[in-house]
Amino acid sequence: MSASFDFSGEVVLITGASGALGGAVADRFAEAGATVCGTSRSEPDDFPGDFYTGDFTDEADAGAVVDAVVADHGTVDHLLTVAGSWAGGDPVDETDVETFEAMVDVNLTTTFLAAKHALPALRDTEDRQGSLVTVASRSSLEGGEGDAAYRAAKAGVRLLTESIAAENVGEYGRTPSSRA
Repeated sequence: MSASFDFSGEVVLITGASGALGGAVADRFAEAGATVCGTSRSEPDDFPGDFYTGDFTDEADAGAVVDAVVADHGTVDHLLTVAGSWAGGDPVDETDVETFEAMVDVNLTTTFLAAKHALPALRDTEDRQGSLVTVASRSSLEGGEGDAAYRAAKAGVRLLTESIAAENVGEYGRTPSSRA
């Protein structure tokens, strides 16, 4: 099965763009004609667009990157929060707090800060609708052995995304504040 998409004239911001998944997402959006903007803590060797180095576990960095993308391109039409990582193997009583905090930071905090700073651009005009795509995990749907910190963080991503949708998407896909 083959599908084609046209994102010409649209600005896409991808967090975690230096990772394997983020890089593949960036490539597909570039092929679809989007203006691709990527961000991560380290710049990849070959990126098909504009890259902004930033750490989205840090609010100042997250805000600065989103502001730079908007300054350079006028807006953000689509935000894809791909940044994430897995750590596990130990039961909860053997998991150190640093591992737990790292899973929350890289999976949930990055999504929260990206959305927080990009939402104003995503809902900026009446004639278009921005989109937010987050990456959770099937593991976020149930408990399991050995990776509770990861599962909890990804469940947080899923519920954060649902909350953002409830706050921003009303009847007919318009923001609640713009409905008459």
